[in-house]
Amino acid sequence: MLVASLFYIVYIISAVKAHPNWGLAVGNLLYPHGVEMTSGYLRDFLLIGMGVLGTTITPWGQFFISSFAFDKKIEKGKINYSQMETYWGAFLTDFFSFFMITATAATLL
Repeated sequence: MLVASLFYIVYIISAVKAHPNWGLAVGNLLYPHGVEMTSGYLRDFLLIGMGVLGTTITPWGQFFISSFAFDKKIEKGKINYSQMETYWGAFLTDFFSFFMITATAATLL
């Protein structure tokens, strides 16, 4: 599984080889360019965001996370390690997703 996960490095290589505008790519992480910020846009953005969060962070997911820590018999003092593992995993998925999106956008432009 670890060897298979190394294939994600290919996304970084493909993004670099696509020669995107890196300033624009990184800038869009902070503020979306090419979008007119109107009240309608902000309303739609918030509604879509609530929909994504509402379908992603569901009550059964919270119960699963709670029971997962119990089932793994994680001691109270070691729960921080499990949290750091979760944060690190979230960072890595977002990191590689950025390069996937950048490579795709640069290819389609």
